[in-house]
Amino acid sequence: MEGAEEIRQCILQKLDLQLNSDLGTFRIADFGCSIGPNTFLAVQTIIDSVKVKQSKDNKEVSLMPLEFQVFFNDQPNNDFNTLFRTQLRSSTHEYFSTGVPGSFYGRVLPRNSIHIGHTSYTIHWLPKVPEQCNNLVEEVTKAYKVQFTEDMKDFLEARAEEIVQGGLMIVLGQCLSDDVPMSETWQGIVVDIVTLRS
Repeated sequence: MEGAEEIRQCILQKLDLQLNSDLGTFRIADFGCSIGPNTFLAVQTIIDSVKVKQSKDNKEVSLMPLEFQVFFNDQPNNDFNTLFRTQLRSSTHEYFSTGVPGSFYGRVLPRNSIHIGHTSYTIHWLPKVPEQCNNLVEEVTKAYKVQFTEDMKDFLEARAEEIVQGGLMIVLGQCLSDDVPMSETWQGIVVDIVTLRS
């Protein structure tokens, strides 16, 4: 899975929870899970990393193993039946699963209920088309930047309420700095090729 090592290192270095006997259930949310199987690989990477972190943080103490609960979130029209059928076929998973339909641009879980939130290549899906779009490239680009800024603010505010103190929100995705023209990226080259052939 792309980003697995980064996820491991992030959890080992930055997760700031007391993974001790007071914590019985560790809760993970995958925002924008789709129908798998990548979501299961990400969740397993997170679980394995949390176990390593718990073991390292409690070398002298014998602890009961953590139980894991995973919330799989996506739009209400996501095929959650396929997601869970795929999960049952793919592995002997060691966690309790819950489907959570709803847009991740708002709260979908109770306050302070999640230890780690995860989203992978999803935040580029905006909940709506910006209102100020016309046919001018500069204006469309500006409108999408404004819309993305608003949506990202909503996303992060919702996660700030849902994630416990010391928890993590892991966001994987593609980024492009303002000083790199789209035409110099592989996506831009593909668009240029498609445009030339059209």
